Amino acid sequence: MTIYPSRIKLGLLFLGSCAFVLAGFSISRQHIDSWKAIVGTWVGIPFFSLCGIYFLFRLVCLRPSLHIDATGIFDNSTLFAVGLMHWSDIQDIRVYNFRNELFVGINPTDTFRQRLPRYVRSIMRVNEWLSCMPINIPTATLRESLDEVMAAIEEHMPKQIDSR
Repeated sequence: MTIYPSRIKLGLLFLGSCAFVLAGFSISRQHIDSWKAIVGTWVGIPFFSLCGIYFLFRLVCLRPSLHIDATGIFDNSTLFAVGLMHWSDIQDIRVYNFRNELFVGINPTDTFRQRLPRYVRSIMRVNEWLSCMPINIPTATLRESLDEVMAAIEEHMPKQIDSR
């Protein structure tokens, strides 16, 4: 099963990023001396600019977010996606709620983690610390429903992998 991102959802995320960039510029032009405004401007503008560029790229170059088959899961759902995970590279798959958004969380084996670049492993550690799983697939940007995604995973997933 090949799952593409929703163009409507990506478009809304792009517009939201643009709104935050504009808000950051608006705050910076008001010459507010609050340290929160200064930090928010210096962090917010670059962060939401990068988010907007990423969402625009995903809109223009529409590539699958996920591909699930007998080989494994190919993850291209986020900026720091890990690519192909063979079923033997996966210990655990579960759905969880983080800040009112549903994610498909994947816990890879240690050998898979060691094959990834250092910056991706660092992001995986932050993901684990913030949420509960090192690899997170946001279902909010996918065309298919969470039930369809999990049905495809369970259809192809070997029985020795834990999925909840």
